[in-house]
Amino acid sequence: MGRVHKGVALFERLDLMRLFGPHFEAEPTLDLRPPERIEDPAEIEFALAWRPGQEAFTPYPNLRAVFSIAAGTDGITASRSLPRDIPLIRLRDPDQALQMAGFAVFQVLWHHRGMADLIAAQARHEWARRAGGASPARRCIGILGLGFMGRQIARSLVALGYPVTSLTRHPPDPEPGVTHLTQNRRAAFLAGTDILINVLPMTPETRGLLDRALFDALPRGHPFWDHPKILVTPHIAGEAEAAAVVENVRREMEAL
Repeated sequence: MGRVHKGVALFERLDLMRLFGPHFEAEPTLDLRPPERIEDPAEIEFALAWRPGQEAFTPYPNLRAVFSIAAGTDGITASRSLPRDIPLIRLRDPDQALQMAGFAVFQVLWHHRGMADLIAAQARHEWARRAGGASPARRCIGILGLGFMGRQIARSLVALGYPVTSLTRHPPDPEPGVTHLTQNRRAAFLAGTDILINVLPMTPETRGLLDRALFDALPRGHPFWDHPKILVTPHIAGEAEAAAVVENVRREMEAL
């Protein structure tokens, strides 16, 4: 067994010890504890965090890494005590990426194939068969961002025959079947997008990106909460399994 890395779970609302504690206990090289069970804060090497308090990181002078339980980090970077000179490591979980891709594909098919209209027709006891328009080639999918999650979504949609275009700040590595555009082609990207998928992380650079001007630049604009053809969901597209969170911490701590 390798040496044991000591860590602290930092959270205000989501009980990380309840969710992940038993899984960390099963990993002999990691010792994760809540703040009240930390005997010597100077021994703490890593923090597992999600929406920690503003001073949550202050007691731990020797942190070597901070781990997010998700692909995003905005719930952590909001803490003013977050050390800026150590790695903030996102979760990269292939299973979570597949969950995200499945959710995105479901939404694309829901809107493309008019499932809301079919459900409404069923409620009226109408046999509302629609002729034509079912080919994936007739719906262009635009993806904002092409990182770990975005690539899996793009691959899943390309496999179904949808034309897929990504918009990124810099030219990404090629992805078979995907057309890549950068920010200087933003207008063309939006004008050619029938269904828009955003997988960009929340950062100071992306905050406010999905504004009225962006939606007005799409082929058609409409309201959100009350529109019968729009499904608004909370942040549920992909949730990492606890074992994947533990493995991410173990792998990265061994690499430091």
